[in-house]
Amino acid sequence: LLANVDVLFKRSWELAFVEACTAPKKVVPLGANLWVYANPPDWCALKRARMYRGSEALKRAVRALGMDRFLGYAMFTPRWGDLSAKPPLDLAPRVLFLAEAWNPDEAPTADTAAERVTINASRAACMRALRDRFGDKATCGFRNTPFAQREFADLVVSDSKLTRKRNYLKLVRQHPICIASSGLHRSTGWKFAEYLAMSRAIVSEKLHMRLPGPIAAGSHYLEFDDAESCVAAVARLFDDADQRQSLMKAAAAYAMHYVRPDSLIAESLRHAFVWREANRSAS
Repeated sequence: LLANVDVLFKRSWELAFVEACTAPKKVVPLGANLWVYANPPDWCALKRARMYRGSEALKRAVRALGMDRFLGYAMFTPRWGDLSAKPPLDLAPRVLFLAEAWNPDEAPTADTAAERVTINASRAACMRALRDRFGDKATCGFRNTPFAQREFADLVVSDSKLTRKRNYLKLVRQHPICIASSGLHRSTGWKFAEYLAMSRAIVSEKLHMRLPGPIAAGSHYLEFDDAESCVAAVARLFDDADQRQSLMKAAAAYAMHYVRPDSLIAESLRHAFVWREANRSAS
């Protein structure tokens, strides 16, 4: 694949993996990942249909738009308007940490099964510690699954509706402080991007995957590596409104330039053209 492209944008960009590629300089970070759709109606899509494919294509696009709006209401497809928010500077401190408990029996290898055990244990320890320290100001728990019920019954979210996407995003808006943990294969979870887009004060495990642009622990999020440091970081944000608000504003600014879908694509195109011109000059 690398032999046939000028530059390849990769979501999970990890140094050790990229350095092992045949052309590591071609592989650059894409950015934080989101499941999101355009805010309806998508006038640009209708204009493109009319401009490039004629009136019949426009009619089909309008009919599809009506169906899309119906399905979006019935099944909930998250739109950028659902995911973007201004920094909630006056919101009273509360912390949110909802996550998945991964079943190691479903892992393809012994190593990935062990990874799941470690991830589950880390998440559970943080959830219990946050509950103990902050009480009803901490909304923490695993999504309700048979595995979670069997292994972490005390941590399962009792109302399974809360972890559905629509309701989960409402919960994020109610909590100015949100916890992000590493996913499978050390990946940066989708929640991290959602928290950036919604201008939350983020407390995150160390990011193993590189993101584009100026983003760093301390200025855009606080970092933790165990339950004790997770609670300590959250406590700092409970007590220090200035730091909490500073993280929110930094998240909002970064999201505007590197997370919002049109900005992410524009930044990727800009980087690709700069990369190509630089390599033309070098050759």
